[in-house]
Amino acid sequence: MILRAPNNIAVAMVLTLLSAMVLCSSHAQAAEYMSLAKDEARMRYGPSTDHPIKWVYQQKGWPFEVRARFDQWAKVRDINGEEGWIHRSLLSTRDFALIQANNERNYVILRKKKNPESAGVVRLEDDSLVRVHECSELYCKVGIAGYRGFLEKKVLWGVAQDK
Repeated sequence: MILRAPNNIAVAMVLTLLSAMVLCSSHAQAAEYMSLAKDEARMRYGPSTDHPIKWVYQQKGWPFEVRARFDQWAKVRDINGEEGWIHRSLLSTRDFALIQANNERNYVILRKKKNPESAGVVRLEDDSLVRVHECSELYCKVGIAGYRGFLEKKVLWGVAQDK
């Protein structure tokens, strides 16, 4: 009986697939958000330009939850639950979030201070895109159209609650 060394290409492919599976599973557990770095980005069905386009996003700063990573691609989920792959060169670590009022009025009040009784700065409608500057346990300092103030973290989609 003659034993042969394993095919190096096959071994390399198996190791690559295993490491990709480990990477994907570890990133899927952590709540991580990224935003669009460009004015336009294509979400694809898979992690390469060979895969068809699923959606085209046209808003710089639009937030996504990162579900997995593979090579230079990130599997992301948008606020509506759509999942797909976006090239990481089109994503940024700058923090942006969308307003989700979760009330019958469909708006929130941007406050001067971290207090629900603080003076209001401006009313923000659901799905308004805000720049997140910093967060504490319950509040985030945000900016939009020249206004700055504080919002409760629970009304922001695109901010990790443990941030």
